[in-house]
Amino acid sequence: MSFARTLQDHGARLITRRLPGARLAIQSGGCGFFGDVFMALNGIRFAELNGLACEVAWGRRSLYFEPGAEENVWSHFFLDSRYDFVAGASRPRPIPAPYRPGAHDFIAYPGLTVRRSVAQAIARFCRVRPKILAEVEGFAASRFRPQGMVGVHVRLTDAARGHESRRSVGLDHFLAATEQALERYADAGVFLATDDAGVVDRFGAAFGDRVVMRDCIRSTDGASLHGHYDAGVAGSALQKGEEVMVDALLLSGCRHIVRSHSRVTCFSLCVDPTLPFTDLDRIHLGLERTPWLHV
Repeated sequence: MSFARTLQDHGARLITRRLPGARLAIQSGGCGFFGDVFMALNGIRFAELNGLACEVAWGRRSLYFEPGAEENVWSHFFLDSRYDFVAGASRPRPIPAPYRPGAHDFIAYPGLTVRRSVAQAIARFCRVRPKILAEVEGFAASRFRPQGMVGVHVRLTDAARGHESRRSVGLDHFLAATEQALERYADAGVFLATDDAGVVDRFGAAFGDRVVMRDCIRSTDGASLHGHYDAGVAGSALQKGEEVMVDALLLSGCRHIVRSHSRVTCFSLCVDPTLPFTDLDRIHLGLERTPWLHV
């Protein structure tokens, strides 16, 4: 943990314990959707460990904020935003204390691995709105094969540009790994989740009608889908958030995932902590960005 985060955590403990009614207001980091989700889970866990009240409050800093929609972007996707770990029932009106945790280093629950701990936190604190769940269930019922699906997540635009010093696995590696997975899972289909329209064409050429994907906003010119490092692709910010959320939940219902590093599939692999996966970064780049997923 960085010194800045340690100092912030110390200050948050002091403020929320000494100021009657204070609660942590867990803010957006202005990053991708599931980067923000993992930040929120870390903030909730911090409140839980320290006996504090908290609220996930994604405001205008969120990449998914839209003027005229809900001020708290989190509430567009999840049923609950406030969590109270303070002993005692009667407290004064809450006073928000801004708090911005990191997306890494989730503190495990006793007796559980980090992956299973995050799975438990998702089940408790990320209750998805029925509208989004209905989209997931409807697509899976109509498009997933009875024999199951190999889920493939190809994050290309910002990863390929080297944003945040990322190194990108070539698309040929995704295609080869998908072919290997299909040899293992006979008659399975392929569910493709990607930010890049060109990837759709390559997978269609390779696997034909075995490939299904949702009709989503995608980049056609290399611009980042969500606006991580540039103006992004045109389209509703909330729609982009809904689309990545639905894709992540559909990936969690596959039999196997082919992935390089992304918080999207970190989430999917924690929704189902028994789900096997192929980590292309580990195989081809020697990178171990999420070793806790392998434990």
